[in-house]
Amino acid sequence: MTIKHEVKLETMVCPACGCMKHSLNEVCKGYEILTCLECGLCFCNPMRGGEREFYKNHVVYRKMDKATIAQHCNSAAKSFNQHLLTLLSEGDRILDIGCGFGAFVKYAAEKGYDAYGIDFNDKHINIGREVLGLGERLILGDIKDLHDSDRFCDSFDLVTLFEVIEHVEDPRCLVQDARRMLSKGGLLAISCPNESRWQPTGRIFADYPPHHLTRWRPDTLLSFLERQGFQHVKTQLECSFSDLIWVAYVNSSAKRKEAKSGSDNGNDDAANYAGFRRLKIAGFNLIRAFGAPFDLVLKTAGVGTMGMRMVVRRT
Repeated sequence: MTIKHEVKLETMVCPACGCMKHSLNEVCKGYEILTCLECGLCFCNPMRGGEREFYKNHVVYRKMDKATIAQHCNSAAKSFNQHLLTLLSEGDRILDIGCGFGAFVKYAAEKGYDAYGIDFNDKHINIGREVLGLGERLILGDIKDLHDSDRFCDSFDLVTLFEVIEHVEDPRCLVQDARRMLSKGGLLAISCPNESRWQPTGRIFADYPPHHLTRWRPDTLLSFLERQGFQHVKTQLECSFSDLIWVAYVNSSAKRKEAKSGSDNGNDDAANYAGFRRLKIAGFNLIRAFGAPFDLVLKTAGVGTMGMRMVVRRT
């Protein structure tokens, strides 16, 4: 059992609201995980993420076989993104920050939108350019590299931050950078883990520093975005029984890999991994189908099981 107590850190402020009063949740891997007593954000002390090489080699991002690429492309075409694009007009400009190899960029471009993506992972950018045929639609670099470009600044109708905000050391700076890319009235779409989710099978192994530095509840994220000059449009919680099974599986898998290699960066046989991944995806699709009635119960009750997605408009 973790005993929570209030601590006051004179040099540590909440990265969302600036409050200096926090409670201590736990200590892991040399980090304190704190909860802001003003806005409810969970964040790390120190707020220091992994270096770029950490992300390039992390088990979550390292495997880029055909099955993984196909899975990402299928996910990019799911209902939330379909609805998101209905909020735009055909030909509108889209920027996906932290685009990976560009699955969402590809989906949006095929639907008739002028879509671009930016990411610092050169391996992923090269996959998107060469395998997905996205070419110059994918930009290698950082969002700050675009600030002085008339081609990009204040020119997008939609900017997306899918699974990005929880990784960064300064979320206010990130969101302001994204806002600078938007035309007035443009939309910002964010997805990230939902800290208010139901977690009967435990917290997923990747939801710890230096991988994830912040943990957001829906109300915390919305109040934060409103303070940054945005107006709420839509929030959607992921409510899926298969998420619970998935977390239990990947946590067990991560422990096995750590025991085998001494770290989460061990090398697996690529052919065996790809074949197993296809089988695994098929198994979870079956679980998802059988769990559909339970998903409806969770959705009706507003019980989240993994992530959340929020759309806001620049005021």
